[in-house]
Amino acid sequence: MTSYRSRHSADCSTRVTLGFLLILPLVLFVIGRIAVGIGFTQDVGGRLKRAADANSIALAETELQAALEGMASRGCTAGRSHIIWYTPACDVGFWHGNIEDAAAELKAFPEDADALTISNQLMKLRETLLDDGTTVSVTLPPNIAIFPSQAAWGGSALCLILLAILGGGIAVVALDARP
Repeated sequence: MTSYRSRHSADCSTRVTLGFLLILPLVLFVIGRIAVGIGFTQDVGGRLKRAADANSIALAETELQAALEGMASRGCTAGRSHIIWYTPACDVGFWHGNIEDAAAELKAFPEDADALTISNQLMKLRETLLDDGTTVSVTLPPNIAIFPSQAAWGGSALCLILLAILGGGIAVVALDARP
């Protein structure tokens, strides 16, 4: 016959394990969200930054085309990136159209243009693609990396946070009740 102390200790260990298992999905979710963000940066955001930093029209055009292909493959061509409210900053169609227009201007740019005209065109492109604030960053709608499934990501995050709080509570209570 097992003693109360050993049964209580085994029960506490089970509760601690359960608590940590309830926290694990949130950790995996965060890792997945980071991976999605990195993938977006590689396919779109990084390409836009490289286009803005390009020193020639041809290089800028190549990078913009790669970014547009990345946007198309991710479905980032129209819609809004906020879940609850609409603001002009979350208009994916405007953002995509602006980048398409910039790419069309580069494609139609005359090859025999003088250095000043080329420089002006590259500065215009840079102003289109980058935001100047306390730091310079690529102009992107909020939550664009998880677009068009930002509602699913947000709902999942909320549920997993609640589950992790429950799991943390279970683990803390079980650890506190250990003999």
